[in-house]
Amino acid sequence: MSAVTKQREAAKQLYRRISPWQTRILRLEPAPHHEQPVFCRLQAANITAWEGLGIVDDGKEKEIPFEALSYEWGTPDFTQTLTVNGLEYPVTQNLFSALQHLRDDNRPRYLWVDALCTNQHDAIEKAIQVRRMFVIYRKAERVIAWVPGWSEGMISTLRSLLAEPTSAGHMDGRRQEETYKLLVDAYHPSLLRRTWIRQEFFAANVIMFQYGNLSLSWDQYSQLGDIIETVRASDPIPRKEEEEIWHTDANSLRFPDVAAESLVPLMQERCAVRPARINPWSPSNAVSLLGALVLSSQFQVTDERDLIYGVIGLTNIATKLTLEESDGEIPKLPVDYSISVSEVYQNTTIFLIQSARSLAILDFAGWADGQDMPPSWAPDWRRFKSEVAESRVSRQTDSWKYGTIDLKQLDEKMSRWQPQPQLLKAPGVLSTRGLVLANVGPTDVDGYTWSPFVSPKLVESVLAKFASVDHSSRPERLREFTSMFPDIGTGHQKRFFDMFESEEWDLPLIDGTIRSVQVTESGLQVFTQLQEEIFEGWFAEYTRYGQPFPGFPAEPLWLPTVSVATVPHSTMQRDLIVLLSGAPYPFVMRPTDGGKYHLVGRSLYPLWFDHIPARSAMPCRVPMSDFASFAWSRVIETLNSSSQLGEFDII
Repeated sequence: MSAVTKQREAAKQLYRRISPWQTRILRLEPAPHHEQPVFCRLQAANITAWEGLGIVDDGKEKEIPFEALSYEWGTPDFTQTLTVNGLEYPVTQNLFSALQHLRDDNRPRYLWVDALCTNQHDAIEKAIQVRRMFVIYRKAERVIAWVPGWSEGMISTLRSLLAEPTSAGHMDGRRQEETYKLLVDAYHPSLLRRTWIRQEFFAANVIMFQYGNLSLSWDQYSQLGDIIETVRASDPIPRKEEEEIWHTDANSLRFPDVAAESLVPLMQERCAVRPARINPWSPSNAVSLLGALVLSSQFQVTDERDLIYGVIGLTNIATKLTLEESDGEIPKLPVDYSISVSEVYQNTTIFLIQSARSLAILDFAGWADGQDMPPSWAPDWRRFKSEVAESRVSRQTDSWKYGTIDLKQLDEKMSRWQPQPQLLKAPGVLSTRGLVLANVGPTDVDGYTWSPFVSPKLVESVLAKFASVDHSSRPERLREFTSMFPDIGTGHQKRFFDMFESEEWDLPLIDGTIRSVQVTESGLQVFTQLQEEIFEGWFAEYTRYGQPFPGFPAEPLWLPTVSVATVPHSTMQRDLIVLLSGAPYPFVMRPTDGGKYHLVGRSLYPLWFDHIPARSAMPCRVPMSDFASFAWSRVIETLNSSSQLGEFDII
């Protein structure tokens, strides 16, 4: 009989059904020596509105304070046995060791331990308890972070360093290296790479670190960081560990905002502010679900569904038990351990689409070949790279905003640019509507022009608006529109590559490449209207201020390049660039034999440029992005009232 099967059989005898408003609490019996067998009592407890938990003891109701354990699950290798309610129950070595060391000499200790207080073999109970975990950790008197693998000798050294911190800076050679490694192991334990640790630390009122039989307060733990800095100052030789582990510092986990952001080294410098020992949590401090999810692959889980469920407590989103449960007016995320990992990721994507009324989350998705993969429209958080987080989150709309539909700026009454109400046509099939802007061509782009697209309507508008301006000294500029903007035809390609390769520009597609495309008739209609609307907005502002016209607009942002696009590396010839209803930017789509589509990834198309001719002044005082937002709203109004949008079923 396998270890998992043995535990499952023991669970059938140990656990009895509890009410949704209940949990269980573990009473850890005392023992004067940690080598003695571990005896526990598991009993139901009410999650009350007050501090602690409500239990019935010797026929009397009472409220008890308790502590919550934070530890590493590891693999389900149940090599040790506890005696719980008189029954033998298999557990991992790490949990067994933690309970051994946490026993008091002469009094019982009440602990909440997820592996024991929740029946891990009951999917419905797990789903209910996962939704209660933040509250439980919040109600705990303290959270104990168990750090395994500490011998008496290591603990003695750690005690000495905490008693005399400056001694660490006066060691030499091998001893200093050993001391530095010990400090790093204490300050950056692997425990801090668990997905659940973020929620547990976020909720905690007080945190204690337990190294064998040594307990450290939060202040003492923070002191370890100071001692590490002392060693670094005395030995300035660069150490590899400094680049790899700083983002697992527990200080980063105490604030809700940095819990979802500062853990990515690329996004910002190490947070030097240490939080207070008591965590002032409030719903307004909660991070977004997306902000927490983009870092999920940085953390370890035993169950891949917990990459989603393990961060719910960091947010203030609403949840429900099953997909069938009614949402009401507010979308709710199903928490269901009876479904597959792929289904969990699909449900999460649908929830994010419905909550934001936008398809922007598809920017994190994309088709990939392999087993056990979710549909191409559902982000696979198991494979999401941390270096992409910076680009996708912090730089999502900082640049290229003229080619991005700012959904927050649009007038909802006018545009109604939203996904379809019924998103799932069938299991795994996302139903959308969209417009094909271009067809992807060959890989080589050198043979294609980088000149800006200029619609005949824009030429007519410019000539009509500025007919009163005397151009007699340069009539050729009226014959060739692009010559109105010096160097813009020859400078497009070089300027783009300079921007694409420069770290100073906030390009959202760090994993993109450049491909030639053939714009469709529908695409030309969209870009023509965009140019016209942006120009009209600019001209209205120009005439409002009554500034003398210095020649022609000094910043012609309504001139895109439509013969090339930035697309994901995996893009192939004959893929389509499609603007989907409810999306802030186009996506590359790949037709399949069955008439459906794979989502390949986001595209930057058309490419708009900021081109400022020499010795020109921009009279306009309103940012061009405002004109672009208004222009998009007018284009979308046209699209919504037309029959141009086709059906796209994405698998």
